[in-house]
Amino acid sequence: MTRFKLLSLLMFIMMAAFLIPSGMAAEYRNSEYGFSITYPDSWEIKNSKKPVIFYAAAPSLTPWILINMEDNASFQDALEAASRSWRADNFMVMPATETTTENGLKVFTTNVTFKTHTGYEAEGFVLGVKRDKIPWIIIHVATVPIASVYDENEFSAIAKSLKFTDGASTRE
Repeated sequence: MTRFKLLSLLMFIMMAAFLIPSGMAAEYRNSEYGFSITYPDSWEIKNSKKPVIFYAAAPSLTPWILINMEDNASFQDALEAASRSWRADNFMVMPATETTTENGLKVFTTNVTFKTHTGYEAEGFVLGVKRDKIPWIIIHVATVPIASVYDENEFSAIAKSLKFTDGASTRE
């Protein structure tokens, strides 16, 4: 790698590290399924196709958030279906953990690694929740580490900001 390319890559990485603000001011609301989620206000909403119902990313396109609705029996099946819609290759899922968020929601969480459809190695945090009458909500917050640092605390905080706006419960 030439010295110029190396210097350019290092400058890009340093600039990307400052793109994620510490505050989350933007909110996505979904009235059809009755939930909302907050994310960094510097991220831009992008076009998405079902089953992805929401897509936003930093101006550099990494990190990003994708929200899928998946009608599957289990979290694992819903996550596998979602990963196909993300066009992810070599999708590796760490063991899922069932937990309760600060909002009182019972959710499944896991870390994932994969190759993007453009061939870059990526890392992400995934949260899944199932409600009685709606499909799984799969929230995926991820990045390409050579462009922006994977920050599990920040990414999980984004995913765990999920709130139901109609007071319905999650499946036990």
